[in-house]
Amino acid sequence: MLPRPITVRLLLTLVAATAVACGGGCAGLRLPRIDPSGERLLIFPKDEPGGGQPVTFQNNALSAPVQTDPVFPQQPLPTTTPQAALQSQAASRPTIPGTIPQDYVRISPDRYLAPIGAEVVLKAGICASEGFLLKEQPMEWILGEGTGEFVALGGRGYLQPAWLPFNKPSKIDNRYAKGYTSKVRRVLTRGTTNQEDDVVVLPGESWASITSPVEGVSSVTAYSPEVKTWSTRRARATVYWVDSLWTFPTATVAATSPQSTRLTTAVRRQSDGLPVAGWLVRYEVIGGDAGLSGGGTQVVEVPTDAEGNASIDVTPAPGDGGSTRIDMQLVRPAGLGGTQWPRLVVSQSSTTVTWPGGSAPYVPPVGNAQPSFGSGPTPALPPGDSTFPLQTPPQQTTPPSQTFPSGGFNQPPPPPTGTQRPRLDLEIIGDPSAQVDGTARFELVIRNIGTGQATGIVIRDRFDPGFSHLRDPDRNLEIENQLPGTLGPGETRSTFLTFDVLRAGELCHDVTVSCVEGSQANDRACVTAAAPLPQNRPSVEVTKQGPRQATAGDSVLFVTVVRNTGSTAVTNLQVVDEYDQYLSATPTTRGSRVENNRLVWSIPRLEPGESSRFEVQALCRAPTAQACSTVRAVGDGVETLDRQCVEVLRALGAGPGQNPAGGGQPTLRVSIDSFRTTMRQGSRATVDIQLTNRAAVSDRNVQLRVIFSPELVPDGNSISADVGSTVVGNEVRFNPVNEIRANEMPLRFVIPIDALSTGYGRITAEAVSANVPQGVSTAVNIEVINR
Repeated sequence: MLPRPITVRLLLTLVAATAVACGGGCAGLRLPRIDPSGERLLIFPKDEPGGGQPVTFQNNALSAPVQTDPVFPQQPLPTTTPQAALQSQAASRPTIPGTIPQDYVRISPDRYLAPIGAEVVLKAGICASEGFLLKEQPMEWILGEGTGEFVALGGRGYLQPAWLPFNKPSKIDNRYAKGYTSKVRRVLTRGTTNQEDDVVVLPGESWASITSPVEGVSSVTAYSPEVKTWSTRRARATVYWVDSLWTFPTATVAATSPQSTRLTTAVRRQSDGLPVAGWLVRYEVIGGDAGLSGGGTQVVEVPTDAEGNASIDVTPAPGDGGSTRIDMQLVRPAGLGGTQWPRLVVSQSSTTVTWPGGSAPYVPPVGNAQPSFGSGPTPALPPGDSTFPLQTPPQQTTPPSQTFPSGGFNQPPPPPTGTQRPRLDLEIIGDPSAQVDGTARFELVIRNIGTGQATGIVIRDRFDPGFSHLRDPDRNLEIENQLPGTLGPGETRSTFLTFDVLRAGELCHDVTVSCVEGSQANDRACVTAAAPLPQNRPSVEVTKQGPRQATAGDSVLFVTVVRNTGSTAVTNLQVVDEYDQYLSATPTTRGSRVENNRLVWSIPRLEPGESSRFEVQALCRAPTAQACSTVRAVGDGVETLDRQCVEVLRALGAGPGQNPAGGGQPTLRVSIDSFRTTMRQGSRATVDIQLTNRAAVSDRNVQLRVIFSPELVPDGNSISADVGSTVVGNEVRFNPVNEIRANEMPLRFVIPIDALSTGYGRITAEAVSANVPQGVSTAVNIEVINR
């Protein structure tokens, strides 16, 4: 038997070590105690009945789970009894029937709705069967099929980022990373001074952030090799990336007619501002006696049309006055575009229609007060995405029953208007110099320096004849655009205007912004345009424009513009327009002839600065990732081409993988990582191309080539790849890859490029193999601007 002093010191050391091991991540910390029966030295909490306490994850305030109906249920109201909450969590902990509680991996949140371009933080931890989180343990993060890529993740130790090599996390590639559960509590600040967007990471939690530049679904798996039980060593989360911005009707609408008034909700894509068709807006009459769609219906779901608008007519009941309250929901329908997405309720708002001659506005009884939605804080919109801002929901007095994720999906409620008034301020930012036959780009910075919200903001621009704008085809030298949504006090929003420069000299434009509340601001900007250098050789520019996405069975419009950019006339010009097997082309511009499935137009003579336009309607015959049209302009001393591809989605009800070839989707995939969409002339960037074999068997003799438009020049001496390459003009050809195994890690080909001249550049990657002899391709567009 040990001497008593030594026994006491040993017991104290064991107790202290147990307390340190539990750390700050324990829920309901319980220390071991001496066994009074004498059968053993200490009794640990896990050996006592009910000794294991469930771990409570601290959710990020801006990381609420997806709230949808009916796939994902509403969040339950918080319980008033802490013990009841612990018992509920303990009951839901995964266990193996007939065995003791097991360690398990948990991830939070497990479902998330985010806008494209946002950075989502997920947290995972190892919940020990004793009731605490395990610190300094490895955690692997895996991105399955779908979109998205890892940005950053957490290491272990006291420092962030970790200094020591064995404490640092490692990102193997964009879809597989290794991190650790944290040793201490830390706060991720996102680099802002706003504490409301901070993410708290507890001791024993591992974190990783992901992003996606395109719409899609990310399936994220957190896996710990330290958990021995296979069924509990991994957890999964799903992130839905939505490419949309919307504008609900304003909080109060004054009806212009006692018979009916119209409400309109506009939905646009965040990436390019184009309208979104097929979404649903649910209108429901809550207060007041009125009908929707010219009848007595109280609830209507209206799909957005080709312009992205969902409109409804509201008609009051005979003899009814006052106001009518209407609640609205923006819904992404289940299976839209052939996807497997569930029905997602993206946002909710409400408006009040005041009828002429009515009494005071309708106020619902306290017992039937409606919950407010989207009341959580929201970070600022990313730069350049302000053309179609998000709708600000009206101020509500009742507590919210739901919260929605961060990243721009909802705005905080505006302050009461009362006697507060907005005051607009305008600043125009742009390069003071320009080049004839080039472009002049201006940034309009609109600020509200008043105390009230500005609504119905209209931008009017009058410009000199030396400027030309696409929205002014009749040359009225004036354009007008409405800025959707509202501009709250202290808020700033930017939008951009790009003019074509037609002549040399000083060219100016005057901009006026105004709002419904009566505030107005003006500014003027000028540029000095230099004449282009004389050219002794003919030059022709051909551009092909068309949609980026369509559905099988749709008819889409392709527009080709051929322009003489030289100083001499071009003669005997032939415009040859080709379409692949997925498109059936019908010209709408007269004068074409058909030669071997090609449309050909003849231009005997094209003077300097003159252009010709050709339109073709193409039927999308079957789903495919790339349905392309290539146009070539060939004349005396000139030859140039352009290409436009459209992604054809499967129509609702069509079988999966159907295409004209009958073989389903290609098993060989080529992708170009989107590093940027804009480059400055003279700058350098890197193109990262990946090849993946999705088949169940190996693929052989895989060949890749990458084609660059004249604005972009590849650096053949700095290419990084596992095989050799050859540069032929603006094309990089790689030596064949002997074999790519099934589901092997993607092969990477890294090509440095230089921006040679301004314009719209294009990068096209094409690959063929033994299994996919017809080949696959993809392309990205890059705008090269002045220095």
